[in-house]
Amino acid sequence: MAETHPRVFEASGGVWAQLRVEAMQAAAEEPLLASYLHASILHHERIEDALSYHLAQKLGHGDLPALQLREVIREAYASAPEMTLQAARDMRVVRERDPACRTYLQPFLYFKGYGGLQAYRIANWLWRQEREILAYHLQSRVSELFAVDIHPAAKIGSGVFIDHAHGIVIGETPSSRTMSQCCTR
Repeated sequence: MAETHPRVFEASGGVWAQLRVEAMQAAAEEPLLASYLHASILHHERIEDALSYHLAQKLGHGDLPALQLREVIREAYASAPEMTLQAARDMRVVRERDPACRTYLQPFLYFKGYGGLQAYRIANWLWRQEREILAYHLQSRVSELFAVDIHPAAKIGSGVFIDHAHGIVIGETPSSRTMSQCCTR
């Protein structure tokens, strides 16, 4: 099993610990979702492992099976631990700023903006690895599933909250400013 960098654990640990508590409570309260909650969250030791599984399950399909996609996503998180920090910070910001969001479970499992943003981060990592065709493929799947279309070369910081997300388009721009510098004040 991959070792988590101490800074990543400290920064994401609070969100991850609370997400797991919420998943356990929800599984007890709603037995029909217990299997889903165990597979998506409780079965995993780290937030990046849960995200790898969850995103792969959402984005995988016949031509790109979830199991293969999960390995690519795990590779991205392993080689770019800052993505784990970004995912935790994004989730924290959604929870703090969205009055309709009562738990970390909501963005992690159901919010299109959060899911689309995390999938973009994987596509962006692929883009930076010069795996452009797979990055474009993920961009297309994210657009189909979440109605969020973010170019894999776009530069987006962390602590981003995309509410509702339907019809969001973010293109590649030559600007050196990131979305977080422009839009999260």
